[in-house]
Amino acid sequence: MQFETFAFGNSFIHQLDPRIRLVCAVFCAFSIALLHNVLSAAAGLGLGCALVAAAALPPLVVLRRLVPLNLFVLLVWVVLPFSVPGEALCSIGPFGVSLQGFSLALLITLKSNAIILTSLALACTMQVAVLVRAMEALRLPGKFCQVIFFSLRYFQVIHREYRRLSEAMTARAFVPRTNLHTFKTYGYLISMLLVRSLNRGQRVYEAMLCRGYTGSFPALRQFRLVGRDIIFLVFCLVALAGLWAMDIYFYRNSL
Repeated sequence: MQFETFAFGNSFIHQLDPRIRLVCAVFCAFSIALLHNVLSAAAGLGLGCALVAAAALPPLVVLRRLVPLNLFVLLVWVVLPFSVPGEALCSIGPFGVSLQGFSLALLITLKSNAIILTSLALACTMQVAVLVRAMEALRLPGKFCQVIFFSLRYFQVIHREYRRLSEAMTARAFVPRTNLHTFKTYGYLISMLLVRSLNRGQRVYEAMLCRGYTGSFPALRQFRLVGRDIIFLVFCLVALAGLWAMDIYFYRNSL
């Protein structure tokens, strides 16, 4: 499945304890999201690139994963530099670009890409079953973990079902238009997708019961911390503390 594209490898990141990777991913995401300065956000982006390099992820595949995010960020660049009041930086035709709006758009771009890169390197280098097992080991609610597991596992299955139904509609010469027939057809499509998803879910549940499912997944592998896991955790905490120290320093100097 697409979520597990980076899950198979033998890099330093892949060999770390999944619990440590998950904790570091959460810490990195929240710490980078709360930065206020462009330079500290750029340093956070550098941290994300370093983690991606340590995980030995294919650069072209990583760049493709960043494309949807940056298409959305492009809208930020269309709006913020022209709408945020502040010191005039330049003008594009009749529109003025403010320094504050430009800095805010750049800050959002750096932080969002940094968060995605750290998540790809730390969380997406695990199989779905391993990720959920790590969440359970960190004492997250069992039902929440299972919802995450089934959502990730069967999202693409439902998407393939949607594509089959869409292709069947196209084979019957359906052309979407802005009329009542199109709205009714899409309503039937969504209804059929829900019905087929419900039927598939029931079959999957019955298959799980036949295999001894009792409300939780049996652990086939026990996690064990070793020295490199502790070293990596300390490295991440020190790096994030450095980002925050840099952010506070530049914030005070800007006052």
